Amino acid sequence: MTIQIELKTDKTEYEVGEKAKAKITLVNEGDVEEEIFFNNGQRYDFILKRGRKNIWQWSEDRVFIMATGTVNLEPGEEKSYESELETEDLSPGEYELIGMITGKPEFRESCSIIVIES
Repeated sequence: MTIQIELKTDKTEYEVGEKAKAKITLVNEGDVEEEIFFNNGQRYDFILKRGRKNIWQWSEDRVFIMATGTVNLEPGEEKSYESELETEDLSPGEYELIGMITGKPEFRESCSIIVIES
């Protein structure tokens, strides 16, 4: 499989209360079409962690259609998913943001964000 995953945030440092924007992108860097299979309507997720503790998860309290599906990526094609997370309830410090594609195969990438006092 020649799909690469990239996770980006609009900044690396946020003041408490500021919205953080995250984007996860898949790119087919190969020469053939690639397919990702999904067990339900969920295609992606974002998880914010501090140490080993999950602080926030995008999919929490969401309901997804119970139907299988696929995403096909032609050579050179990109597919992106975006979300915003609130920082108003976060303590200052460093957090790990994980972005994932929830299909088969599953793709994951992570990055750090820092929350500072406003």
